Amino acid sequence: MHIEKSKLKALKEKLEKIHQKPWQDALNELDVPEGGFSEYELYANFVLSEYPSEAMILHGRNIEIPRDKLDGFDVIVPALAYKAKSVSLHHFILLDK
Repeated sequence: MHIEKSKLKALKEKLEKIHQKPWQDALNELDVPEGGFSEYELYANFVLSEYPSEAMILHGRNIEIPRDKLDGFDVIVPALAYKAKSVSLHHFILLDK
């Protein structure tokens, strides 16, 4: 994602105006589930709402594959290349200690 310094500054100023506190404090005090906050998404939504003529949404064509389905992944890569630009592996492996 391209982040423009002037727009980031405007976002911080808007957060401070809305919450009446430094932007860092406003973000740190958000009540969101662990791992449920994205600074990139916050910035993107701000730009889309405040500067709509300067923003464009492109479909990322991302697919998610569970880690337990990775066996043989190298075999399916050519087929995935036609469908996706990237692959996400959001499932965590728990290791026995």
